[in-house]
Amino acid sequence: MLHFSSVLTNIPHCITVLARKVEALANTFQITNLPPDHTLYLSLVHKRVCIYSIFKVFIIMKSLSIQNYIVSSILILMLIFSYLYKINEVEFFADESQWIGSSQVFEEFFTTKFNSSYFDESYWTLTQPPLTRYVIGFGRRLGGYTWEDINKTWDFALTVERNEQRGAMPSPGLLWWSRLPMAILAIMSFVLIFVLFQHSLGVVTGYVWLLFGITNSYFLLHLRRAMGESVLLFSVVLVLIICYLVLLLIMRQQHIHHWKRKLFFLLVSLGISIGISGNTKLNGLSVGLIGLFLVIVIVVKYQAPLHQKLKLGTLSLMVIIFCSTATFIGINPYLWPEPITRTQKMLKQRLHEMSDQQKNIPEDRISSFQERMHVIPKQVFVTHAPIGLQNGFIISIFLFVLGFFFIIKHVIRSAFDSLAGIAMVSILAVGLVVVTPSLLTPLNWERYYLFPIFFQMIIASIGFGVSIQTLRQEVLSGQIDSPNTP
Repeated sequence: MLHFSSVLTNIPHCITVLARKVEALANTFQITNLPPDHTLYLSLVHKRVCIYSIFKVFIIMKSLSIQNYIVSSILILMLIFSYLYKINEVEFFADESQWIGSSQVFEEFFTTKFNSSYFDESYWTLTQPPLTRYVIGFGRRLGGYTWEDINKTWDFALTVERNEQRGAMPSPGLLWWSRLPMAILAIMSFVLIFVLFQHSLGVVTGYVWLLFGITNSYFLLHLRRAMGESVLLFSVVLVLIICYLVLLLIMRQQHIHHWKRKLFFLLVSLGISIGISGNTKLNGLSVGLIGLFLVIVIVVKYQAPLHQKLKLGTLSLMVIIFCSTATFIGINPYLWPEPITRTQKMLKQRLHEMSDQQKNIPEDRISSFQERMHVIPKQVFVTHAPIGLQNGFIISIFLFVLGFFFIIKHVIRSAFDSLAGIAMVSILAVGLVVVTPSLLTPLNWERYYLFPIFFQMIIASIGFGVSIQTLRQEVLSGQIDSPNTP
């Protein structure tokens, strides 16, 4: 393969040949006012630095774009492989039996049997919304597992052996197909964040993010189980991406035709995503605050008289509330007769369950503020740190602090003036509304730290990636600026 540096070093020789060819051509057509050979040569060589720099920039950009495409493709393939490989060997958790065993609602909902007894008030309709069960049902049906193949739900009052005897353990095939959509949604969540990073912060930050996602054992465990975590995470990532797009649209309102039409399309998508998030797990309703945040930004940043600002803000709020409410209620037939009353019953049921869990499993209870300040940082920064090396938590904390510094810096200096600033605002806003409830958990259960660990890894990726990107840009700019660089 011809090396570009050899081409560049031959530029002076090419210029000499070009000068002589031009002079010969001029003699042929008897052009007498042409400069002599050496003058023409010198005038062309005088442009050598400029020509060299242009060639160098083009070559570097072209090679980097190809290289980025190849590296991105390899990392995404590695991500897909890591999450789909040996799904059946993921450690089984008894809650999976309950999610799969109650997934008959998939057939009932999608055959329009909305009056089915499975949507009457019961433990299963009160404990969690049905969307995750729909996803599990879709997965098992893809694998050919029908209603008759579903296991019985796990009874925590019995031993493992007794549960297996009564048919509460899903068959290996049923478990694999029920886990498959969860693994796919996890992959999509990581890829969406990668695209966000690539678009706003640079591809290097995206590389770091994918590497962390590929190697982090916490996500490889919890996001591949047939439970609600992967669906919930995906819906929150959707809210994050839409938040970024809405802010981007508002900031470019003067340069985009029909921007209000596009804004309302995004707000409809946001409302649907909020409803989906709440219908996965009730704590997913917290992302509804992002809708309020965006309405405030719209009112403040819309370049129009005050009455038009308020009109657009009011319409935006109504669209978000309507779409999120319609989605949240529409997916769950249990709520249809009395949406407000039955939603309150579901919330009371979850509070009652968590109270019982604290009484029945006192060893997992976080009983004081001091214990919380010890347990949560240990789970987030040590036990499940993105860098799993010995003493890797030190590096993880350093990268988190560095990334958080970059976020605050961009929010203060260019919150709405750059792609990076808009991305940082989106990450900070969504992170706050989903991480805060998780930090208040009364139980020290790993899966309850999903969002703190996820956003800690986002911030650490920013710290690592932006540092590498800055260093790389300095090196490349030095190469481009120097015409003597080989």
